Amino acid sequence: MENAELRAHLEKLDQDSIWLNTHYDDFQKYQGKVIAVKERQIIAVQDSMEALLEELKGKNLDPAFLLIQSIPPRNIAFIL
Repeated sequence: MENAELRAHLEKLDQDSIWLNTHYDDFQKYQGKVIAVKERQIIAVQDSMEALLEELKGKNLDPAFLLIQSIPPRNIAFIL
C-alpha cells in the first residue's frame, strides 16, 4: 500500500470513528454486540467478534479496512 492510499484509508477510519462517537447514543440498540462501520454506515452486527469476522469474510470485506467496535451493555463500568 502506498503512502497516499494509506493516508486516505486512515482518514476514512478517522471519519468513521468521529461519526460513531458523535452518534453513539443512537447505537444503544446494539448493546452487547460488535459492529462494523464503513463510510459512516453500520454494515454488520453480530454477537461476537468471531461471528462478525465470518460475516465480513463472507462479504469479501477486509476487517483491516473497517472500523470495528464493541458496544458494551448498559450498567457496565470500566476501570481505566
